[in-house]
Amino acid sequence: LKTEGRELHGRPVQAEEDASKVGPQDLVIVALKAHSQPAVARDIAQLLAPGGVALFGMNGVQWWWRYGRPDAGPLETIDPGGALWRAIGPGRALGGVVNSSNQVIEPGVIVHTGSKRWTIGEPDGSMSERAQRVADLFNAAGMEGVVTGDIRREVWRKLMTNISGNPIAGLTRLTAREMHEVKGLDAVAKALIAEALIVAKADGSELDLPMEGLTW
Repeated sequence: LKTEGRELHGRPVQAEEDASKVGPQDLVIVALKAHSQPAVARDIAQLLAPGGVALFGMNGVQWWWRYGRPDAGPLETIDPGGALWRAIGPGRALGGVVNSSNQVIEPGVIVHTGSKRWTIGEPDGSMSERAQRVADLFNAAGMEGVVTGDIRREVWRKLMTNISGNPIAGLTRLTAREMHEVKGLDAVAKALIAEALIVAKADGSELDLPMEGLTW
């Protein structure tokens, strides 16, 4: 990992295909994409010690989204059949929003180019001791761990960046730098953000994100 003028080297202490060989853990960080998570729900649950917690660091609406709401229950589109909801349970989950720019320049070599913030929050909106302990671990490791009492709002805030850039990059095959140089794409990006803000508000998160003067 190349970061801030330094080069850090690391290797896993233990790597296993079978979760039962690892043993119970106080903290499990899940960095899989949403569509890959239900298939390993039991493995994640098996890794958790009594009182352990799983931190899900992913973009977008997460599987525990309805926890604490009148319509509490699994989201079929994200958690088919409620695999994560039943095996892990939202009471043993923490939501995570990752703000960090990195590039894999070759196998095993990653260049960190900006930000290293992990925002951590309880699905029920509480400010818990366990969430703070996890944030403290990140801070001790040289990253920025922050606890929030409204993790859904932070998910939506991060999504504004994803929504404004990722679809355009996917359709045009342009890099972020190249997109900024194409006249008219900024208007498309702002339109995507404006629509996403409406959806966020309908979900209960009204973001203070003025469109005037917004840089993309």
